[in-house]
Amino acid sequence: MAFDPSTLTGEDLINYRNLVPVQVPLTSTETTWHTSRQSQASDFSMNTPIEKTNSHLITPKMPWYPRWVPYIVLGLMWHNAHFNNSCNLDSFLTFLKIMSLKHPNMFFACFRLYDDVVHNTIREIIMAYQSAKHDPQLLNAQDDLARIVWCQNVLGINTIPGRKVDLIGDEERNVFHHMKKSMMFQWVYRCCCIKPQFLTRHTFSVEEGGQTKDLAGSLNPCLGPLFMKKCNRCHQAFVFETVIVPETTWLLRVMIQTFPSNRHNFQNAMHLLPFLSFGKSLFKLGYISFHNKVSPNSNLLHQTSCHLIQDQWFHYDGLNYGGELRNTTNALLPIEKFKPLNAIYFRVH
Repeated sequence: MAFDPSTLTGEDLINYRNLVPVQVPLTSTETTWHTSRQSQASDFSMNTPIEKTNSHLITPKMPWYPRWVPYIVLGLMWHNAHFNNSCNLDSFLTFLKIMSLKHPNMFFACFRLYDDVVHNTIREIIMAYQSAKHDPQLLNAQDDLARIVWCQNVLGINTIPGRKVDLIGDEERNVFHHMKKSMMFQWVYRCCCIKPQFLTRHTFSVEEGGQTKDLAGSLNPCLGPLFMKKCNRCHQAFVFETVIVPETTWLLRVMIQTFPSNRHNFQNAMHLLPFLSFGKSLFKLGYISFHNKVSPNSNLLHQTSCHLIQDQWFHYDGLNYGGELRNTTNALLPIEKFKPLNAIYFRVH
């Protein structure tokens, strides 16, 4: 049974209209993109304007990135004057820094929430990196300022001169908990009842990276909250209709649930789809966060991340590598040591 919006009334109709994504027309550089494209990306410069390239939409096979390029020093350094244990925030800020220098207007074009604290803070961080991109020393100084601005505006933590702020925690606490307005989507199911079921969520959950393919090719994704479940009223199985992503959503989070007791659940994170599309909304994989033990005899966990830049994976570890981004192998990181946590997708136009 196909979903017919004309059957909706009252509050359900208002909610549905508010969640239907706006069809954004593609630019001239994006109309030639398709998944089988094998040509090399054209933007080898950090400063290539976004209107001159569509490399953020293609996935060609490319050689290893040269060691002398500016991408190597893009990560935030863990050692800083104001914060301790900032690794759970630094991966996200490193992602913002990369996007600030590569495609500064990408996120601005996707922001649809007005007077939103998170959006205004990200806008401030991006503009600060843009103003400092021609001076390496000034650019590095922006790293600590980005943390300070995020903590003051988003986390409500004020820094005190001479006293370090301890940011111990995880990405959920210091990042994603404050971004739910920008990460909302809805599962839509239908049964024999009159009204469809709209279930609002802020994250997808998978047991392995390859399950993201279920979102693209399945008529009844097993990732859905009502998969193989029956309605309490009509006692019929729910039928998946669609996933609605509103235009206010510009970030998607895929949580990777892995269990050390079952090694077969550990799948190469490269199996994650590089793109997720819902209607006219297209999202590109930005980075994957991991955690590992600080030492074999310690229970403390340290977070790192792998960032997808020009279709190559770069490992970021602010504690051990400073701000350097290092090429990874095709297997990313050894699963015995690094556990994947979240995959972050961002909206592209």
